[in-house]
Amino acid sequence: MPRGIPKSGVRNRKALARKSFDGAMLQFEPEVGESDDQIDARIRERFEILEDLTVATVDGVSRAMIVSGPPGLGKSFTVEKVVSRLPEFDYTIIKGFVRATGLYRILYEHRKKGQVVVFDDADSIFFDDAALSLLKAACDTTERRIISWRAETTMKLDDGDAFPTSFEFEGSVIF
Repeated sequence: MPRGIPKSGVRNRKALARKSFDGAMLQFEPEVGESDDQIDARIRERFEILEDLTVATVDGVSRAMIVSGPPGLGKSFTVEKVVSRLPEFDYTIIKGFVRATGLYRILYEHRKKGQVVVFDDADSIFFDDAALSLLKAACDTTERRIISWRAETTMKLDDGDAFPTSFEFEGSVIF
């Protein structure tokens, strides 16, 4: 049985008993919509779909995937399990805080077709307009995705040269 749902199938126990007008307690039987097996099958099906979508994103059929849901369900675990089973491609997993400059660099380093960037708990991107714009450009559905950095800040490559101010992103993003 999923966490938080008692075997009775009713979350609120107060719904089981209500007083009648004369003060006597009336008993109501809970209405159970699904059996444990049906719930288990539904959850398995959703995680199989998540695995299929992850493979499609890794293969480049879909260039971006955003997974959302409550914490602790196994979203990150499932995505990481799938990408780790497929060693023939280049991927990186980014967990935690990401600045716009770091995001630009990560996307640049994984810009080629067949390269995948997985962001896990990188919610800081949503609170930075520049980072959010970069993520939107990487997840764009147009035929060519051009990502640009037009700021006074000059970022340097490892060899000391400046990063290009724009590049075509052909990789995939899982957020």
